[in-house]
Amino acid sequence: MEILKDKRYSEIRGFNYQPSYGANGYEIWYYFKPDIIDKEIYIGKKYFPGINTLRIWLSWDAYLRDKEKFKNNFEIFISFAEKYNIKFIPVLFNAWQGFPYFGGIGLGHITEWKGRPSYYEKYFISYIEDIIGSFKNDKRIILWDLCNEPSCICFMDSSGKEKNLVIEWLSFLYEICKKFKPEQPLTIGSVPNINEIKIFEPISDVITFHPYFAKNAWVKNKRNLSNLLDECVKFANERNKPLLATETGWGSLSDGERVETLEFELSELKKRNIGFLCHLLHHTLVANGHKPEYGPVSTAGYMGFINEVYSLRYGHEIFNKFCTGEDEIKGKINFFEEHVKRVIEKCKVIKEIDGELFILRVPSGDMKYPAFWVRDAFYIYESGFVEINEIKNCLKLIASRQNGEKEIKLKNGLIVPPFSIPDHINFDGNPVYFPGTYNSGKNQGDGSFGFYPPHDDQYFFIEISYLYLKKTDDIKFLKEEINGIPLIKRLEFAFESYNIDGKTELPFSNLERHTVDWGFCDSIKKSGLLLFPSLLRYKSALSLKEIEGKTGNIKKSKEYKKRAEKIGNNIIENFYDENSGWFFSSTGCGKQFDVFGTLFAIYLNILDKGKEEKTLKIIFDGYKNFTCVDENGYVRHIPNYNDFDENTMWEKSLCEKGTYQNGGYWAFFTGYYIYALSKIDEEKSRKLFENFINHILKERNKGAPYEWENTKAGKFSGCFYGASVSLPWKIIREMVSSWVKGRIFKI
Repeated sequence: MEILKDKRYSEIRGFNYQPSYGANGYEIWYYFKPDIIDKEIYIGKKYFPGINTLRIWLSWDAYLRDKEKFKNNFEIFISFAEKYNIKFIPVLFNAWQGFPYFGGIGLGHITEWKGRPSYYEKYFISYIEDIIGSFKNDKRIILWDLCNEPSCICFMDSSGKEKNLVIEWLSFLYEICKKFKPEQPLTIGSVPNINEIKIFEPISDVITFHPYFAKNAWVKNKRNLSNLLDECVKFANERNKPLLATETGWGSLSDGERVETLEFELSELKKRNIGFLCHLLHHTLVANGHKPEYGPVSTAGYMGFINEVYSLRYGHEIFNKFCTGEDEIKGKINFFEEHVKRVIEKCKVIKEIDGELFILRVPSGDMKYPAFWVRDAFYIYESGFVEINEIKNCLKLIASRQNGEKEIKLKNGLIVPPFSIPDHINFDGNPVYFPGTYNSGKNQGDGSFGFYPPHDDQYFFIEISYLYLKKTDDIKFLKEEINGIPLIKRLEFAFESYNIDGKTELPFSNLERHTVDWGFCDSIKKSGLLLFPSLLRYKSALSLKEIEGKTGNIKKSKEYKKRAEKIGNNIIENFYDENSGWFFSSTGCGKQFDVFGTLFAIYLNILDKGKEEKTLKIIFDGYKNFTCVDENGYVRHIPNYNDFDENTMWEKSLCEKGTYQNGGYWAFFTGYYIYALSKIDEEKSRKLFENFINHILKERNKGAPYEWENTKAGKFSGCFYGASVSLPWKIIREMVSSWVKGRIFKI
């Protein structure tokens, strides 16, 4: 294998870019749309952080129509260099043609130039003067490509006058360009043919070519491409010139086939020190840049890397594999961010309630749970991608459906205590206080999902309010009356709650008339003191401390701080297992190691150093031995060695083992596992994140990340699940922007 010696362009990583709005060069440049270009370069740089160069095709046709307009548009285009830290390779003339016709230079133009040079030269010379002459010292441009694939005008292997005429014209262009003494080198982009590359070399300061593994065109097998690359590298070394692939990445309508081609092409280029620009960055109406529904498709198929709706084409993140490791991990983080936005948008519904339109977020984009669920809404809001007015309106909705000062007695002995928060709100606006039903009337269950509302929604209500306050400092809203009661009072009433142990201030449940501890265990019966709602209560006491402080009520702020300290101490005293390092989920029925609760306790930082170190060790073991996480990074409620028996994971569950909350693996807590793991092993934390993102990249078209899965049983449920993206994203965002910056996720 030949290795390129002159590595001045070996680090080039980029794309050919044709803006999506035009089908040919004239449309792109005459009907110029910089806002679209800005958006498409932005999203390209986001998915592919290693991009450092874009090859852009100019339009001689558009220039001839309006020279000043074209020059101004060109300046605007390359002005994006500073914003996105990229350079440009402008292509002056284009000889390649596809369907639709791109425009450019043809044999007729060159023949007329030869026949009437004084007439035609002014069109060529003025173009070169206005573009190269005006930008000859511009650092934003690293290379001028005089003509794209001039062999499309005539066959370079022929010996006729057309071949010589094209070479003469290119030599004329080269000489004219050199008269302006540009700092940037000149080149000619050749098809993958060593003879043509040799023809253009004397008028190319940098040798550029288009090494496509085109099974149905030029290079039809892998060996031929490898041999071609070796020939080109050897030739460049002999001429002491750099070599750059200004196009590569043969297309296909099949995503999988295209990815296989990319893997081979880019691998072969990188190991020979050849920099490359793939074709094409974004879906476009230009030939070969779109799917069949947008126009004719040639043998090159579809060559875009980013689809028409700004989504990353399946598998095409492989580009990042051939950049730096930093670019690869950053690309995955950025992809995840965009995927979070899409999933959250899928969870969006608009409903009219009490004559007012509300934007509501349902738990999953597949409408598995068609209602507004308070806890899921909070987790989605934590993503940072929901407008603040939407959060405010939903806070009003929740507060307006909070129970009043009297308890409500329902059928089958169910009780709704004073100031209870609904478990969910139906689209007609009616509150439902119990899981497992959409009935908002007197019959809201038989007690299978508890005889009191779950122990968590009151705390999520407080956390939504605190989230809103942190974003707005809107103290006035806290004092606003909703159904005659100020919001701040509603938060205080919600915190007082029900079934709270007077001695410890921890939530509890009776076995006979149990209370669900929180919504993600609503099919599980537990008794005694309850871990997860205790952690939520601890967090909400701290949030109320801040809220009361913001309103100027220093006395109450201190009271909530004191209560938080008491709750935190009692959590450790009643749930922490000194022998194992785990937290128990309860003190009665269901007293088993609680992975979710333990991870959340680590996140809340309630353990001293010694206890935390022990706990982190078992979390590490749970990852290493796959006792707590699966291969995709989803998390199990209980370590698989702590199942109650062979028939059930939890001691008492409504669902069969290996499914849902009784042995399914859940994605929404993956972020907390990544966080905890990072405190003991940064490399493993990053690996867990990559496993999770790789799973989403692979299965996102099916709806990943799911609500839960059991890969061994081949089961999953809850597609495009909001909390499964928003909560991990919240944690990843915090890690990237704070203490992990420059370490695990080197951004």
